[in-house]
Amino acid sequence: MTCAEQLKHSVKAIAADIENAAEEGTIADYFKDALNVEIISDLSGRYRGARIAVALGGPGIYVNTKRGCVEGYWGFDTSFEWGIGYSAVDAVDDYFSELWEMARGC
Repeated sequence: MTCAEQLKHSVKAIAADIENAAEEGTIADYFKDALNVEIISDLSGRYRGARIAVALGGPGIYVNTKRGCVEGYWGFDTSFEWGIGYSAVDAVDDYFSELWEMARGC
């Protein structure tokens, strides 16, 4: 399997896992071991989305709720993204927006 094929397989599998976690109500469990979380906010500090690293190194895979997809990168020349359903994006956003508000003390 080539790097590009492996990347596509991994990205699609993670997207399916997130959609399953959203259906089962286990988003918090899925992301408990997130490697990095970047919150996207406006100048007022209102939550607008998140970009969560779920794999780093080879490949790097991120869940991007602002774009509604799972993004994968392998080196500089290989990338792939796969959309996730609206209900899954909403579930991930609900979880991370709540963490964002708690971190801000709101």
